[in-house]
Amino acid sequence: MMRWLPVAAAVLVLSGCAAPDPVPPGLTQGQVKALMADQETALWQALFPDEPQPVIDVVEYVPESSLASTLQRCLLDADLEGVDVSLGNSVSFASEDPGAGAAFDLQQYTCQAQYPVDMFDHPEDFGLFSEAQLQYLRDYYESRLEPCLALLGYEVATETDPAVVFSSPYFALVPSPQGSAEWERINAACPPPPIGPRY
Repeated sequence: MMRWLPVAAAVLVLSGCAAPDPVPPGLTQGQVKALMADQETALWQALFPDEPQPVIDVVEYVPESSLASTLQRCLLDADLEGVDVSLGNSVSFASEDPGAGAAFDLQQYTCQAQYPVDMFDHPEDFGLFSEAQLQYLRDYYESRLEPCLALLGYEVATETDPAVVFSSPYFALVPSPQGSAEWERINAACPPPPIGPRY
């Protein structure tokens, strides 16, 4: 009378093991540049909401692996008051002068505008997807990943924020995975989509 339960589980497992569909084309270089410009504008408005945004030329698109050291060098080369290298080799700022604080914020913005991270080869790794890729991820999550996670004993919490149009089930697992060993077990049993960040 209960023989259908193992069969249903087997169907879910087998369907999850089938090769995923081909990944749709990603964003063009022009589209990536436009999104990076939007991010730059958002940063400026957060730092200086009442000031006109300056035009700053890109000096170099920097690989993610060297971005931190490049921005650090840029900040230190400006020789601003209150800027130093703190423990852990990160840049710190300490000054009671409001003008020095504004100058530091401006230099942070300038450095990030001059040396943006290079997202062009794999924008998906930075969360930048074409509409077709977003639909691909939705389908992958709903038809492959979420049923597989359920077999492992996880629920995917329902997104309740109407402003969120798309989110990864990895951020909504119940119970929340603890530690790298558990994530390795999840990724081995329920492979993540072939595009996007890894967890």
